[in-house]
Amino acid sequence: MKKVFLLLMVWICITSGYIAASTGDHPATEPAEVKVDYTIPEDVAMAALKAYKAEDVNTLMILSRPDIAERIKKMIDAGKLEDIKKRSFDKTKWRSKSVAAWDGKLHETKKRGEKIRIRYGNIGANEVAVVELANVDGKWYFEDLKSPSLQGWQNWGKNK
Repeated sequence: MKKVFLLLMVWICITSGYIAASTGDHPATEPAEVKVDYTIPEDVAMAALKAYKAEDVNTLMILSRPDIAERIKKMIDAGKLEDIKKRSFDKTKWRSKSVAAWDGKLHETKKRGEKIRIRYGNIGANEVAVVELANVDGKWYFEDLKSPSLQGWQNWGKNK
């Protein structure tokens, strides 16, 4: 149980970070330039999927929610970048498989409250792959990759 919890916490840390340093909102772990319009959720989702496919932890951090930035930075500063990559980009897990199979397109977008989910693929006949974004102060940030059932996806939120 502890191992599952630890893996979950590492994934949360990876999928939740901070916006680019060029905005002045957060300190960067290293100079990075991510050209994305944070007011357009599809731009953020596309950039997050490309970063995930490239196994680019720093870009995922930049695209992610501001409230997790310090935790991720501390993990990287503590020399745990390779551990983070190993756990987050495991080629045997559905996230890596779904991103590897991604056709480069975004499909339906749905909104519920301050969250948006954008479907980027399918996982089998009854499950979809979505990027989940969270709105913080009018900007959209990468939060996670999720795999709801097809019915769960159809019932989640409203089409944007």
